[in-house]
Amino acid sequence: MQNRTNRPNLTLIVSTIAVLFLITIPVFSDNLAIKPDDTYIRYDEILGGFILAVRASPGMESILITESSADPEGKQDVYAYRTISGNSLNRDEKRIIDGYLLKNEGEEQFLMDSSPEPDSLLGEAFKIFIPRKLVFGYPWSRNGGITVGSGTWLNIRSFEKPFADYKGAWYDNPFIIDSNGAAVDEEGFTREIREMIPDEIMEQLEESGMTIYSGNTPPILEGTFIVSPTIMISSSIANEAVPHQFADSSYTFSNQSNHDLTIEVIQEQKSVGSKFEGTGGFIVGQDGNFTIFAEIHQEKSDSWARTAEIISGELKGNGIKNLQFSIVMLEKSGDNDYINVGEGRLFYDGDSFSEKE
Repeated sequence: MQNRTNRPNLTLIVSTIAVLFLITIPVFSDNLAIKPDDTYIRYDEILGGFILAVRASPGMESILITESSADPEGKQDVYAYRTISGNSLNRDEKRIIDGYLLKNEGEEQFLMDSSPEPDSLLGEAFKIFIPRKLVFGYPWSRNGGITVGSGTWLNIRSFEKPFADYKGAWYDNPFIIDSNGAAVDEEGFTREIREMIPDEIMEQLEESGMTIYSGNTPPILEGTFIVSPTIMISSSIANEAVPHQFADSSYTFSNQSNHDLTIEVIQEQKSVGSKFEGTGGFIVGQDGNFTIFAEIHQEKSDSWARTAEIISGELKGNGIKNLQFSIVMLEKSGDNDYINVGEGRLFYDGDSFSEKE
């Protein structure tokens, strides 16, 4: 029988130096309810993400990180989060779904643990690495991605059985992350941007004519901006003629956090039915200028691709002045329709101003 009692809300304050708690919730007798002193979370500078530790209480055999649902009846579909790059802490964990045993393999991994280990603060604890970028769902269902930072809601789903097996009782423990914020290096870029864009690609972008800004005070870009006409002015693809006009584009920016230097990005070409949503975007800039770095994941039946989209400009009045964007292939598998890894294109707004819709 599924155990769905009223769920507490946990606020976990993250520090790279110390473990802090700011949680005021009632104490439950249920063995699957996680209490304030049963958990901590810290940011790991080396791994570039959060390490969550949860006390392995008697009767709790596994935990899984999912979306945080406010649905009190538990009827709304909630998806488990997955990473988009492998890590040693989550590797080799097994999960049972409808009687089938799955194993974390390859790059995408579920955020779960059935193997508690010794911990100096909690005794025995489950431990899960939560990277800054997470995805959920699949192409044939509701799907998307988030950038984890200050204010992000997640959920620790605790299970009576190992391997997150729903044949036993389970319990939802929503929590919110409050972090110390993102830091930029001496050149004004965050760690996540450095990991996404290798130095050679950054140099390639600048050589193509792309303007790249840096800094930790970018302007706020909430809203949709129209790029018309969309002109390709540079390409590293053999025999591709430039300049060349493409279908008009639009960019929708939302959920920007200058605390974490994160932003969500959707790029559309409505006339051709094209829409791409970044799994996580990072923004830097200053004095009204900005550059956004976002990853785009595309999937077909027998192939996939991971591209970087880099968008620069200056927020001016009711629009963006001198907007440019580059698309660079980072990784792919299968279909030859994708451009080669390392190849890219540079576009700009032909009238030098992208109006806000």
